Amino acid sequence: MPDAPAIVTFLSEAIGWYRRLAVEETLVTAPGDTIFLADSRELAKDALTLAFDYARAQAVILQKMAPNKAEMPSSSSETQASIASTISNWTALARQAANQVKEIQDKIAALKQRVASAPARDRKAITTQIDAARSELDLAQARYDALQTVSELTGRGVRPEANTGSLSDQIDQLQHSVPETQRGADQDNGGGAAAQTKTAPAVVAEESGRPAGMIGLVDELIGLRQKIQTLDEIIDSTDALYRAVDGDLRAPFGPAFTQIQQQGNELAKETSSTDIAVLKQRKAAFDALIDRHKMLSAAALPLARLGIVLNQYTVNLERWRAELQQRWRSRFRSLMVRLAILAILLAVLYVAGFLWRRAIFRYIPEVHRRHQFLQARRFVMAFAVAIVLIFNFSTELGAVATVMGFAAAGIAFALQNVILSVAGYFFLIGKYGIKAGDRVQIAGVTGDVIDIGLVKLSLMELGASNGQPTGRIAVFSNAIAFQPSSNFFKQMPGTSFVWSEITLTLAPEVDYRLAEKRLLDEVNEVYARYRESIRRQYRDLEHTLNMDFDTPRPQSRLALGPSGLQITIRFPVEARSLVQTNDEISRRLLDAINREPTLKLVPQATPNIQMIPQPAAEDGSAKQEGR
Repeated sequence: MPDAPAIVTFLSEAIGWYRRLAVEETLVTAPGDTIFLADSRELAKDALTLAFDYARAQAVILQKMAPNKAEMPSSSSETQASIASTISNWTALARQAANQVKEIQDKIAALKQRVASAPARDRKAITTQIDAARSELDLAQARYDALQTVSELTGRGVRPEANTGSLSDQIDQLQHSVPETQRGADQDNGGGAAAQTKTAPAVVAEESGRPAGMIGLVDELIGLRQKIQTLDEIIDSTDALYRAVDGDLRAPFGPAFTQIQQQGNELAKETSSTDIAVLKQRKAAFDALIDRHKMLSAAALPLARLGIVLNQYTVNLERWRAELQQRWRSRFRSLMVRLAILAILLAVLYVAGFLWRRAIFRYIPEVHRRHQFLQARRFVMAFAVAIVLIFNFSTELGAVATVMGFAAAGIAFALQNVILSVAGYFFLIGKYGIKAGDRVQIAGVTGDVIDIGLVKLSLMELGASNGQPTGRIAVFSNAIAFQPSSNFFKQMPGTSFVWSEITLTLAPEVDYRLAEKRLLDEVNEVYARYRESIRRQYRDLEHTLNMDFDTPRPQSRLALGPSGLQITIRFPVEARSLVQTNDEISRRLLDAINREPTLKLVPQATPNIQMIPQPAAEDGSAKQEGR
């Protein structure tokens, strides 16, 4: 039979095993976990109560069958070595748990230092690692507390200077350290239930629903794997306790019951004697065997029931573990589906971008327009990829939407001019918009467009009087397209000519018909060289705008002035050769006047040639703001 130190050691191990309920309580994160925890709590309490029942029955057996063994020895070197070994084992386990707690605390401190200096894109991942480490710290701390309690109880229950009492006294001390196993009046009037509620609070942290993003799924998978490993450790400790019960503690009862059976059979055979003294002696022997059998049964029955309860406890933990594994597989499948969907979406975006790029190169031959569409494609593709990644990796979509809303408001306020310029870019390149090479007038500055960027427009400035480059580059923000005072003008779509006028003052007595004919002949002779180009541009303009226009041609107007007859010749000129054409026409007009004696210029009048704006009613020119 086990001696007193062995029984105390067994009770200490049972109490340490019971204290692991605190670790199980930290594993409750879903409503379904509370059912397994409640079953574990009831089974653990029953198992610990049966262990104390066995210990008390065994103490009675030791007291009656071997009185010397019922006392806690204080001088046996072998017993002292066993006690020291038990204390040393629990102390070593507690020390290992303390070291684990210290390592996790150091890990959390290092992560906190990293998150302070990490870039914004890495802080979310580091914060997730900190949360996981904190959960691991809670589990390690609970394990350390349980081991420390068992170590202290073992030291108090079996140290030499306190072991001069009986085994029953030591059992009472151990049972007082676990109020859940107390029996008595409190249990009869409901006090036991109140004590249980007070000493075994349930830790229930319900899940807030399945994580919305892949980062949340990865965090949950890591947490579930840690829970499964913790349950494996508890199952191993339960199996170890069961082996101790089923092996070392139950082994002596078989031979003891067999010996009682044999002794009873031998006494039953002695029936021939009629001596009263012999009969009394045999009856006393039977009574002793019966008492011994009752004492052994009182110890063996709780031990057998303890084995059954421990088996049920293991089955409950295995069901809990299977539930966690099923949950882990479900989350893992969800993660794989998310990854597959992400890969498909990214592949679709890549294929769409590739086809978009091919369509741009195939159907847009103009280099500048092609560049604009490629820029728009890059912007749209980057935005689409960002949205896909945010919605797949985000854990809390509502929080992300709120943060993005505030961030968008702040960015819009801080970069309102830039955003307005980007909007102006798409406004400028729209239908009937401008492109490189177009001649425009912005805020009184006339020039040829040389570049259109997302935020700025660059012009090669032209002289107002001669239309020649001034050698300067004028740069405007694209936001100028939305300013009402910008005075933004451009050539009609598909045209590249302007109107010029030459005004001459002739003597009042000249034949105005002859003068008009001579002057128009000279202008028409020059205009004939580029007439087809002007007409082609007008035909294209009619097709583009779906409107009818009069074919442009040189025109003349007469007016009587104080100094004589004023004749004005108005004619279209290609913008690129404006100066050369005006110079040639001016020379030819002066030569025509000099060749005709009847045509005389007024001496005090000075011929004047100038470029004029195109009236909308006469030539169909268009004023466009941002077009």
